Amino acid sequence: MFQGVKIHASCRQSLMPKLETLFRVGEWIVVTNFALVIAFGLYRTTSHVYKMVFRNETTITDSSLHCDNMFLDLYDFENMLNGSHDTRFLIDVMGEVLDLGVLKNVQNARNEVNKVEFTLRDIKDNRIHCCIMGRSAHILADDAHKLNNGDICLIRFAKLQNLYGKIQVSNAFDCSLVLLNPSIEEARALNRRVNTAVICTIYAIDTMSGCVLKVSSRFKLNLLVQDLTGESKFSLLDSEATYIVKSSAAKVLNGCLDENEMKDILPSAIVDIVGKTYGFGISVDDNNGSLGTQFNTIKVWNLNDIMWKRIKSLHQMSTSSRKK
Repeated sequence: MFQGVKIHASCRQSLMPKLETLFRVGEWIVVTNFALVIAFGLYRTTSHVYKMVFRNETTITDSSLHCDNMFLDLYDFENMLNGSHDTRFLIDVMGEVLDLGVLKNVQNARNEVNKVEFTLRDIKDNRIHCCIMGRSAHILADDAHKLNNGDICLIRFAKLQNLYGKIQVSNAFDCSLVLLNPSIEEARALNRRVNTAVICTIYAIDTMSGCVLKVSSRFKLNLLVQDLTGESKFSLLDSEATYIVKSSAAKVLNGCLDENEMKDILPSAIVDIVGKTYGFGISVDDNNGSLGTQFNTIKVWNLNDIMWKRIKSLHQMSTSSRKK
């Protein structure tokens, strides 16, 4: 396994016509006759103390080396959220897409640009806000590369900033690469979090073991569910709870009730979900295995979604069988 060391390289605009066709993403090359200078400033792509500078004498040739390693340096969500990251450096960030917003056209300093916002969730259920702007946002909204809730999104060379007291990940101009559902082990590990999917009916809301609505106006719902095999308790955080309540926590709270009152009087929007049946994607691992029949909910589907996915899967299997 190659370990690899990354270093930033720069090329003057006047040299680009000569060298740009030799830079092919993902291909290995041999570079000779270049300069090394001290790396400094903001938005540095690596922590290497030096950076390469291409000159008139620089030559680039193909290499026989073949390695598919992306040499990712995925940054820990907890370190990002607690503010310990040095914001001079760009980072690699990957997580599951939640709370996907619509493509917007906003006024930038000089012109109008596209923007799309969403939340990324890591394997420990830490969450961070993301804002992708410019050409990358337009590509993510295109039908051929459309971003959806539940996708695994990898942002290479992402910018981390504190915007109005809130930590946010964004792309650094066109330097950043935004990849959907990359075929790498780290992405597969995220997908494995939802390792059990069940269909259950909600028969009650548990208000004794935790609050229904936090003071920050975000959901934390504890549902008592059942199917033909027995009963369980599923915990839903904000995005999953919003999906089935069909309203945000702020709207449900509406400034009228505090958390103690919630234990005695539940809003009608929450009461209405009792008796309904959904598909739940739950995580069963060492972190929650000791809780017995209590599980964290990672995804929620309504029955129409489940039936459509099943019909689509059967159609694809049938089509594949006929081709053989």
